[in-house]
Amino acid sequence: MASTKKNESARMREIREKANEQRRAELKAAARRRALIQAGIIAVIIAVVAGGAFAVYNASRGSSELTIPDATATVSVDGAETPFSIDESRIRIGADDAPVTVGLVEDYSCPHFQEYEAEIGSTITDLVADGSIAFEMTPVQIVTNYGVRAGSAAACVAVDEPSSWLTVHEALFERHDGRSDGWRNTDLREFVEGLGVSNTDALDCIEDGTYENWIRQNTTAASEAGITSTPTLLIDGEAVSRLTAEQLRARVASLSE
Repeated sequence: MASTKKNESARMREIREKANEQRRAELKAAARRRALIQAGIIAVIIAVVAGGAFAVYNASRGSSELTIPDATATVSVDGAETPFSIDESRIRIGADDAPVTVGLVEDYSCPHFQEYEAEIGSTITDLVADGSIAFEMTPVQIVTNYGVRAGSAAACVAVDEPSSWLTVHEALFERHDGRSDGWRNTDLREFVEGLGVSNTDALDCIEDGTYENWIRQNTTAASEAGITSTPTLLIDGEAVSRLTAEQLRARVASLSE
């Protein structure tokens, strides 16, 4: 009898041990599953956070790609049909055989250039319209980020609705102030649309900041060429001292003789 009880006791211990082993195995398996699930959740969270951060970063900088605007058209300047084009760094408006080329390195965020544009802008338009000059404008950014965003916006219009470029070009200078320095691309889109630009590609381009890195590239190239401030005036490719509207007319007239 004692032997039988002893055998039953041993058997019960064996059963309990096997049950405990199975329970421990089940607990370990459950722990592994929880760890895998937690790791998966953490990975998803990291991916979402990283993706969100990347999106915010890209939104703040615009496109990371360099897109160079390209366009050839004919536009009306004070009623005169005038060739219009964009090359690697400049927007050009004026006859191909114009006797004089007037160039300006411009920053839409520069208050000094804002004043200079108001002083000579209409004179340049007149000289382009009568065939006396071709005007070449190189947009850069030296002062604030409005220079980058507005420069890109103007390039978008130049490519997709060139007939409106002169209007937008002048208005972007006129509108610049401390408030517009804080504008986002959506604000620029709304502003340009309010000027009458209706081309959807141009407006989407403005919102996307498509040519912002083109402005940055122009800025680097200008700096490497020794141009560190705006306005910089060039006559037939050579930098000259700033001229008043009257002086500019006289210089063009003398060079055209």
